[in-house]
Amino acid sequence: MNTVVDEPLPGGGFEPGNAPIPRRGRTSTAGIMAGYVAVFFGLLPLLLWSLGNSLNVALALPEMPGRHWGVGGAALLGAGLAWMAWSMVLLRVVGGGWPVSHLPPVRLVTSGPYRLSRHPVYVGYVAAAAGLALLDRSPGELLACGLLALGVVDYVVGYEGPVLRRRFAGTYDQYQPRSRHLAHLLLPLWERVRGPVEWLANQPVLLRVGPTIWVTYGLFVASGTAVAMTLMLGRLATDGLGPHALLTYALVLVPSMALGGRLLWFVVAWEQVRTLGAWRAIRTVGLVSWGTYIGFFAGSAVFAAVEQVSLLWLLDRMVPTVLVCSVIGRIGCLTYGCCFGREWPHGIRWYAPESKVVRQLGPDRVCPRIPVQVLSAAATAAAVLTAALVSLRPAPAGVVTGVVMLLYAMGRFAVDSLRDETFGVPWAGGLTSGHLFSLVVAAVALALIHTSRGEPAWPRSMFSYDRGLLWPILPVIGVATILVFVVSGLHWRRVGQW
Repeated sequence: MNTVVDEPLPGGGFEPGNAPIPRRGRTSTAGIMAGYVAVFFGLLPLLLWSLGNSLNVALALPEMPGRHWGVGGAALLGAGLAWMAWSMVLLRVVGGGWPVSHLPPVRLVTSGPYRLSRHPVYVGYVAAAAGLALLDRSPGELLACGLLALGVVDYVVGYEGPVLRRRFAGTYDQYQPRSRHLAHLLLPLWERVRGPVEWLANQPVLLRVGPTIWVTYGLFVASGTAVAMTLMLGRLATDGLGPHALLTYALVLVPSMALGGRLLWFVVAWEQVRTLGAWRAIRTVGLVSWGTYIGFFAGSAVFAAVEQVSLLWLLDRMVPTVLVCSVIGRIGCLTYGCCFGREWPHGIRWYAPESKVVRQLGPDRVCPRIPVQVLSAAATAAAVLTAALVSLRPAPAGVVTGVVMLLYAMGRFAVDSLRDETFGVPWAGGLTSGHLFSLVVAAVALALIHTSRGEPAWPRSMFSYDRGLLWPILPVIGVATILVFVVSGLHWRRVGQW
């Protein structure tokens, strides 16, 4: 569905889209409309209902008591449908198009509900879906509506926003500041912290010792490892695994994650590897976070098979704690200047010569950019906190993993949409490798949530574990932290080279 259309703006009339939109025959238009109606008013509501019921069963959520929920739901459903219908009519009458992406308007509408929101069709749709959930008195369906809202944000940020900006270049830039947007509400707060964040972003080098250079990124990743390993091994010790098993797991996990991140870099950066040649490519620093996650799942699968424990039981305890390391490690990415975002007037500037953004794009491209690393850390922290709350429910094995994977994938998809255009995969229509991995992870997560059944996997919540059991495994945590610091922090003679 499309969301925005056109009318005259103050002080200059209106300008239609930059590129002509091809006309379609009546049969083609009717077919596209029928397909969209089937998806958005048939298939998607069915999926939301199914996911909501799965969440009700998996988390043992009771029906919401009281008839007032139904009354409120009916009111919200009616308001959402009316708001959506009004917005759609304006798209057709004023914009000259239809509320579908393949039959877009030719003029940008800023009247009516579009004065308050850039995407009122989606606002009405989500409100109507939430109204149905309240009518059904289903907390699971209400949670599914929350996921729907996050999905809308992903779609708007990743696809529709950039399309509208290209289609209505001059007009859309005038319209944007007048419409309400969460980013504009948070902008004053961001301006207060932008200076310290920019200072931290330009500290790529921690110290130099002879020919070695130790980067700040390594310090953050090692710190994240220490925190995550403490939570991880403490959790497993509380749930009955002995010191020998914990030592084995740590010795399997650290190298498998490092190897996974390194090998995937060779795949993702294959063109660069071919240009550099084998020896220079081996010496070039490069890790891909998705590869470390693949290594984590592979190492966990091997450990679960050897120790004869349920893999889902293990992952429920490990996935959230591994992502704690990611939260801290992403701040390390900020200091290194990798995974940088698009140009943005309110962003931060990487100007240190050792920053990857400067080394990759050159000093001429130094400009304010979106600090996507901070956004990624915040989105991951939200996923971890949600997983901790889910662990308070009597959820069967696999549900905590499914929930945190789904939220993490949705957050990463949105954040990757804000990365610089140079990260796009040529054959994927502008999507990044992060987008593609996010879609795969989201599909696996939904399957886990739908299929996980059985006895509760958490006799105690994620918040509760015996800290006294940590003492025997502190040396293991210390060794793992040092290894990670060396692998991720040591560069030779210049930053970016081993």
